[in-house]
Amino acid sequence: MPWYRFWKSVQQCTIEDYFWIDSKDTKYIKQKCETWAEAKPGGHNTGYSAGFKKVRTPPLEWLESELKRLLRERRMLDTKISHVRSERLKKEDELKKRRDERAR
Repeated sequence: MPWYRFWKSVQQCTIEDYFWIDSKDTKYIKQKCETWAEAKPGGHNTGYSAGFKKVRTPPLEWLESELKRLLRERRMLDTKISHVRSERLKKEDELKKRRDERAR
C-alpha cells in the first residue's frame, strides 16, 4: 500500500495530491512532501503547513481527473510529434528537390 496523500494548507485553503511511493523510509517521504509543498502556490514565506498520510487508494475523483489530465497531455504530445514529423518531411522533400536540381 504505497499510496500517500500529500496536503498543504495556506490561509484555510487546502490543496492535496496523491503519489505512489514505493518506499517505507519516512524521511524520504517527508522530503518528497516538503519538495511538493514548496513547489505549490503559497511558497515557503506564506506560513503554510504541510504533511502526508499513507492511504489505501486515492479517491475516485482524483483518479478520474488525473487520467483526464494525462490524456490531455498525451494529445498535446501527439500533436507536437505529428507537427515535428510533418516539418521534418517537408525539409527532407526540400533537400531532395535541391539535390535533384543540382544533379541536373
